[in-house]
Amino acid sequence: ADLLGRARGALLRRATDPWKSDLGGIMNTVVPESRIPSHQAPDARTVDPDLDVVTMAVKVPETLGHVHLWTVRLARGADGDDVLRALAGSTRIARVRIGHGLRGINVIKELALDLGRPRA
Repeated sequence: ADLLGRARGALLRRATDPWKSDLGGIMNTVVPESRIPSHQAPDARTVDPDLDVVTMAVKVPETLGHVHLWTVRLARGADGDDVLRALAGSTRIARVRIGHGLRGINVIKELALDLGRPRA
């Protein structure tokens, strides 16, 4: 809601969709996107036109999903519980704990599917 002041994100993008992985793709390399911001920032602004967000992306040799890394500045004072409540209100964000054995994107992807989360 009124908690997010600005966001800067880096995205590790899957190289191709799983159903296209037999058609080839990158191997043993990473490929930076040619533009900053990458398309994810303008996409986010379609939901919130006033959102101060910048993203960069790198294509990596895997097909399961993307990994997001974010740093944010809050618009107002907040504690950890305030932030967790704000994140809980999103249908696109799921909290996972490494301590529960969720150490890699492959395991997180399986959990998401088991929980009935949509693919996209």
